Amino acid sequence: LSENIPFLDALQNRDMLKPLLEKLTKESALKEFQKYWACDHRLIGVSGNAEIKNAENEIKKVLEEAQAIQLKTQKDEALLAFPYEPKPTVPGKIILKEEIKEFGFTRLFFSNNVVVNVKKTDYKKNCIIFNINFGLGGLSVPAEKEGLSHLAAIVINQGGLDKLSKTDLTKSLAGKNVSANFSVAANSFVIQAETIPDDFELNLQLCRALLLNPGFREEADEVMKKAIDQMYHSLESNISEYYQNALMSKLSRGNRFLFFFERKILETYTFTAVKLWSFSHFIFCGDNFRISSNLFWES
Repeated sequence: LSENIPFLDALQNRDMLKPLLEKLTKESALKEFQKYWACDHRLIGVSGNAEIKNAENEIKKVLEEAQAIQLKTQKDEALLAFPYEPKPTVPGKIILKEEIKEFGFTRLFFSNNVVVNVKKTDYKKNCIIFNINFGLGGLSVPAEKEGLSHLAAIVINQGGLDKLSKTDLTKSLAGKNVSANFSVAANSFVIQAETIPDDFELNLQLCRALLLNPGFREEADEVMKKAIDQMYHSLESNISEYYQNALMSKLSRGNRFLFFFERKILETYTFTAVKLWSFSHFIFCGDNFRISSNLFWES
C-alpha cells in the first residue's frame, strides 16, 4: 500500500509475465541493456565501517585504477558437459532384500557394501529426496582439531569438482533439478540431495563425482575465511544463536565438534589442513568403504 502497487497473487503474476518472457530473446535483452548502459553518467554508492583517512581521495584513486584496467571481450566457452565420466559398465548386484514392515521401508544390500533404504512417502509431489551417509564423520576428527569438521563442508561444497569449478558445475547443470550438499554429522559424513524422477540418475552421478573427485580449489579458502567471519559475527549479534551455541557447549561437556569455540583457534586451521583431513578420512577409503543411502520419493 505504501508503494501504491496493487497486490497480485502468484497466478496473476504468472499471467502477466508469461507473455513477456515468451517474447524475450537473448539478443533483445542484450540490446536493451546496451541502450541503458550507454548513458554518460554513473552513480556509485560507497558505505562501510572502515576507517579511511581522506576517504574521497582514496575512493577516487580506486575508481581511476579500475578505469585503467583493459577489458577483454567475453568469449563463448565450451563448458564441459556433465557427467564427464562414463557410466559403470557392470550394474550393481543386489545380494539381499529385506522388508522392514514396522517402519514401512525396503532395505537393499548390494555386493559392493552399499546399503539402500527405500521408502515411499507423500512429502512432496514428483520428488525424490535422498541422503548418502558414509564414513565416521565427526568421530574421525583428531583430538584438539575439532574445528576441521566446521570447515570441511565449506571447502568441499564451494570447491566444485576436479574438472569443474563451482561456477562451471552450476552452468553445466543448468536446467536440471539436482543438488548435492555435503555436511559432517556426529557419526557420519552426509550428502543431502533432492531431485525429480527424470533427473534422479544424473543426481546420483553428481554425488558419485563429489565422492570420488572433489575439487578442493584454492578459491574455497577465501570463502572459508569469510564464512568464519560471518559465523562469529552472527554469534555476536544474534542472541538466539549465541544462546544455542552456549547451551551446546554445556550439554556437549566440552566436545568442540558440537559448538563453535574461540574464534582465534578456528582461524588457525588452514585450507591445506582441511583438505588433508578430508582426503585421508573419507575420500580414499578403499574397498571396504560402506555407504548407507536413505531414499524417499513421491510418485
